[in-house]
Amino acid sequence: MPDFFFRQGPTARPDRESAFARRELLDEELTVRDLDAAVQWLRMETGSARVRSLDFCMGGTFALDLASLRDDMVTVSYYGFPLMPPPKPMDLVDELRGPVLAFWGEDDRGIGPDTVHAYTARASKANPGFTGEVIPGLGHGFLAAARIDDAADAGGATWQRTLTHFADHLGRSSGQDAPS
Repeated sequence: MPDFFFRQGPTARPDRESAFARRELLDEELTVRDLDAAVQWLRMETGSARVRSLDFCMGGTFALDLASLRDDMVTVSYYGFPLMPPPKPMDLVDELRGPVLAFWGEDDRGIGPDTVHAYTARASKANPGFTGEVIPGLGHGFLAAARIDDAADAGGATWQRTLTHFADHLGRSSGQDAPS
């Protein structure tokens, strides 16, 4: 798992305020370049034709960015922000490549339903391998409270679709573990 903040080092204090202050200093464009280099390194190290990317929140945003820059990824993004600071996934959506599965909660007010609907409409048009789902009645971070082994649980059902997505595009032995 890449450390988005390795260039900044640890926070001064292990509290929420320090974490958010460090987040404000993050250079998103440089971080995307770092992640792109990490994917390239991983492909060379493993000899894999494709790399699996499973990311949440800010990481989900970077995953959408990378899926617009690379065609060798199989991507799942939970609660990515289409209008996050540059590079914005919304600005790159017309270049979206590879199989991408993205989830948002309908009640996620931090991202907003209009933004999600605009992004999913454009992504679906640009990339036939894109599937975006808005889960009714759930907010940001819904997988954390989900019962991932219960298909009747709306959040848990997304985890099953995540596993199927990876298996369909990377083989049946891919990613059968619970999220860490």
